[in-house]
Order: sequence, then structure tokens, then C-alpha cells
Amino acid sequence: MDEAQRKRGGDNNKRGNRYEDFFATFRLMQFAPQVMKTGAMVRLKEQAGCPVDDLLLVATERRFYHQMKADKSITWGADNGKMENEFRQQMLLSQQANESFQLLAVVADTDRLQSLNKHMPADLDHCTQVLHFPRIQRLAELVRHPELINGVLREVYAGRRESATEYKNTVRAFYTAWIDHEPDDNGFCVLNTLISTIQSWRLARICHAWKDRPAEWPEVERILNAIPNLQWFVDRGFFEWSYPPTDYGLMNEPCESDSFKRFISRLLKERPQSFTQFEMLYP
Repeated sequence: MDEAQRKRGGDNNKRGNRYEDFFATFRLMQFAPQVMKTGAMVRLKEQAGCPVDDLLLVATERRFYHQMKADKSITWGADNGKMENEFRQQMLLSQQANESFQLLAVVADTDRLQSLNKHMPADLDHCTQVLHFPRIQRLAELVRHPELINGVLREVYAGRRESATEYKNTVRAFYTAWIDHEPDDNGFCVLNTLISTIQSWRLARICHAWKDRPAEWPEVERILNAIPNLQWFVDRGFFEWSYPPTDYGLMNEPCESDSFKRFISRLLKERPQSFTQFEMLYP
């Protein structure tokens, strides 16, 4: 193989790996709200060693088998029906194992989405779905596809207000944690652990429950509630406030942080009675 061929092959492999990493991150983010709200166990594994094996996502007792098809010419019958045979083999294996499962073909081209759906083998239709995931250069570009990601980000990002900048940062945080994750003993990325990594590394402001509230918190609530027109929230793990019509803030550090504890101390000491006084104490 000459140098030009090796370079083309290497570039294609990198593009393929990037596409799979981007989709894996996106898929983990889709299940993140479920983990955050219920503590559900969600795991993701690459190259699972089964007929449909690019990604295996296990959510509680349900298994999702993904095959990534980023090229523009894939069909069910290509290469002597390779894709159709792989999906049928996986279906039979999962049925024999009495699994709750779904098979997914992930495509980058909208024409392939329509074609694979149109020509779906009849016996696979009940357990197979074709998903479109665009080919993008950077994962943060997903924010330009609100139909895919914005609903997820509204649940994952700690703030109530939509922000393209914060949404991009949240997506990057999940990607960083995915790329750097340590697989468990069975080779899976555990989503619960990945979320904990994002929180402990302070990669992004993501939702979580603030559980260990100080004994003086009820008094802090009374102080804040007495400030005319001030609205405030801590239910997403970060102190968030608004003062209509334009003033708004979301703390950089979570409610568990020393920064927020110092803010609580200032509130208790100064006992602000107006928004102006409150704003002077805010970090």
C-alpha cells in the first residue's frame, strides 16, 4: 500500500471513529435525564462482539443494539445482504435469550434514512428503527439541530433559560467525559459514573439534587422570599435567580460548594431587603 492510500485509509478511519464517538456521546446524553431523575443504571459498550455490535446500550433491562452506517450508499441488500443478515441474526439471538431489545441502524445521510425505512425487511420491522445522526465536524454543532438535542439539554443543563453557549459547553463536557472514561470490568461506560465525573471535574453545570442542605437554610429561604419581585430556585442543584424584566443569574458553583456556603453566610449576616442589596452580596 502506498503512502497516499495509507493516508486516505487513516483519514477515513478517523472520520468514522469521530462519527461513532459523537453518536455515543449523544446517546448517553439522551439517557442522562433518566439517570438523573431515577438513578437508573445505563451502560454503553463499543464493539460488543455480537452481530449488531458497533454500540450496545443497556438501560435497566432493555438492550439497544446499534450499527453505524455513515456512508451514502448502504442498503439492506449490499454485500450479499450483509446488513440484513446481521440484523436478522441479532434479532434471533435476542429472541432466544428472551431479551427486551431494539435494533438500530444509524445513518448520516437523510436519503439513506428514507431508503432503509422504505425497504425494511418485513420480519425486522417490529424490532428495528433507522435513526438519522448528521455528520458534523464538532460535537457542539449538535446545538444547531434542536430537533435532536434541545429537549435533552433542557433537562440536563442546570439553568432554566436556553443558552447556546451553555448548551455547547454541556455537550462538550459529556464528550470529554466519554473520551476519558474508564470502562468497567465488562468493558462498559457506566453513565452514572460519567455524570459524576462531569460534576466532580466541574466540566459543566448540570442538574442534580441538592440533598445536604444546612440547618440554617429555612431562614435563608425566608430572607430571599421577603425580597420584592425576586424569583429564585435551587431545585436543579445550582442557585438560580431572576428579577424581571431583565436581570438573571446562575451561580458558577453548585449548591454544595464553598462559594455558595459563603453566599449563605452573607445573606444571614446582612439580611438584604431589596434587590439592590441582594445583588451586592451575590458572587
